[in-house]
Amino acid sequence: TRLIKELKDNDYIYIVNDKYKRKIANKITQVFPSFENIEEEKYDYILIGNILEHVKNPINFIHNIKKYLKKDGYIIGEIHNAASIESINNLLNDHWYFEKNHFTITDIQEIFYDEEYQNGFIFSWYKNVNEEEKKMINHLKNIKEKEYAVTYYSFRFQIK
Repeated sequence: TRLIKELKDNDYIYIVNDKYKRKIANKITQVFPSFENIEEEKYDYILIGNILEHVKNPINFIHNIKKYLKKDGYIIGEIHNAASIESINNLLNDHWYFEKNHFTITDIQEIFYDEEYQNGFIFSWYKNVNEEEKKMINHLKNIKEKEYAVTYYSFRFQIK
């Protein structure tokens, strides 16, 4: 709720390439499909949803987004956990999509800190693990089920 209050009191935009999500989100904030025609150094927050999974070069995207944020501005988004049991199961069943960018929590931290962001905050979205996935987890030694149930990581990083 603190974040929602902060967003109400600041300038923010949502960048989303899905036209249906844009239509819904447009009811509460400014929504754009890309950074074309957007003013630089204007926003306190830029919400990107899961767009990092769909851009060709996520590192360049993260680097370039900085110019649209005000000093000390934040980027907020989410990314699929490549290390989830769901991802491993898809890979084992030949349903892996290499064109998608899936990251581990360490990857997310490294990418943002390498691009000189700071004050990172990451939290996990869990899903219930089904019986087939539980059996797979039991075959992996020294693994906590909870870690592999994480489907998405949500994150917030601040520019320096």
